[in-house]
Amino acid sequence: MARTAFVTSRLADFADKDTLVRLIGHPPTAWPLVALKELVDNALDACEAAGVAPKIDVTVTENFISVADNGGGIPASRVKQILNYSNKTSSNAAYRSPTRGQQGNAFQTLIAMGHALTGKPSVTIIESRGVIHRITFSVDPISRAPSLDHQRADGGDTQGTKVTLYMPVSAAALPDLHNAVIDYGWVNPHATVSFRTAGSDYDRSFTHEATDPDWTKWKPTDPTSPHWYDVGSMKTLMAAEINKARHSNDAQKTVAEFVSDFRGLSSTIKRRDICEAVSASRESLDAFFARGDDAIRRLLDQMKATSKPVRARDLGVIGEDHVLDMIASESGQYKRAEIDDCGVPYLIEAGFGHRPDLEDRAFGTGLNWSLSIGGNPFRDLYWGRSLGSVLESQHAGPEEPVSFFLHLASPCLKFRDTGKTSVSLPGKVIDAIIAVVKQVTKAWHRQREAEKRNADAARTP
Repeated sequence: MARTAFVTSRLADFADKDTLVRLIGHPPTAWPLVALKELVDNALDACEAAGVAPKIDVTVTENFISVADNGGGIPASRVKQILNYSNKTSSNAAYRSPTRGQQGNAFQTLIAMGHALTGKPSVTIIESRGVIHRITFSVDPISRAPSLDHQRADGGDTQGTKVTLYMPVSAAALPDLHNAVIDYGWVNPHATVSFRTAGSDYDRSFTHEATDPDWTKWKPTDPTSPHWYDVGSMKTLMAAEINKARHSNDAQKTVAEFVSDFRGLSSTIKRRDICEAVSASRESLDAFFARGDDAIRRLLDQMKATSKPVRARDLGVIGEDHVLDMIASESGQYKRAEIDDCGVPYLIEAGFGHRPDLEDRAFGTGLNWSLSIGGNPFRDLYWGRSLGSVLESQHAGPEEPVSFFLHLASPCLKFRDTGKTSVSLPGKVIDAIIAVVKQVTKAWHRQREAEKRNADAARTP
């Protein structure tokens, strides 16, 4: 058993409800959904890193949310690292990759959620690699100093990881949690996902079997590409790497070691030539960083010239078979668009079909094989246009008996808010999205227009 107590401004910030709202980017009513998303994102990433088809089991009660996976498991050293609130546990926020979660300290916010909601000690249990970690987040009633109590016990041979987050879950939140797990099945052909509730009148338990267990996508462990960076973002990544080494007391990387971490640049000859071109053959990364923006620009230009851009399709095409299976329509339509914007790939996939069995529209969207809190992330495209308005113009509004799906993958997604509910995209990508949506709804639009003309003609005396 180990006990750790931190009394730092960082940990204190996580204990404050208002600060936690700003960190999470969503009000407390949305926290159960935020927690579910982060836990499932982590579970899927772990399975992909382990090279196994994901099996994700979600259990929800009025007191906790539990997510179990069949990945490689979290080592005890990683759990200890997560609990270090004095610095971020990763440089994910600076690292550009088409992956699900990039906040870097998201799990730290989850651990504090239960306390922020109830004012009482909150408990998180992590079962992995034969160890049960019980983590209690509390605040001393006298000193008001927050602390963590981390206890460990033997837990047998646990496959993968199971995380149980104790927090209040209202009955009103259950439908959103249920639908979120369904959405994960829509955007992950290789995943088997299940959902069940306990102690609740809301019983919508289900298991969605993977449609293609062998399907693969860009993995969290795959190297980033220099074509996904500009000088500002490359500078941010370098600073994060330097800072991480300082906090862990590790030796600073050399420029050559830093370059070798990028896609297509692991060759000794390539990184030697790149470093010689910028006079950094034996220079440490922190010393090179001190040279300033011009040096970083020259290095980035050399890295791009020596490597190939990544094609959009290489990010991971969900595919026509899976999309049409999800929209479940005999008249289903599927379209895909691949966009390159100055070396940054964007992969767009859309599906649409008539569903006479529905009273209103079935609607699913996703970004990088994950869901967006708050629903439609394409609600603000440009000049007042949104995905919703485009669908309305195609007679595919919320009250139509149709099924619609749209997914976008890219390593460089930008958002209009801290909660990542609305994505901001380049103009050519927006134009491609609108074109794809109109293509899949073309036949339906033509049919609805004909019905409208016939109805108008019938009313004419």
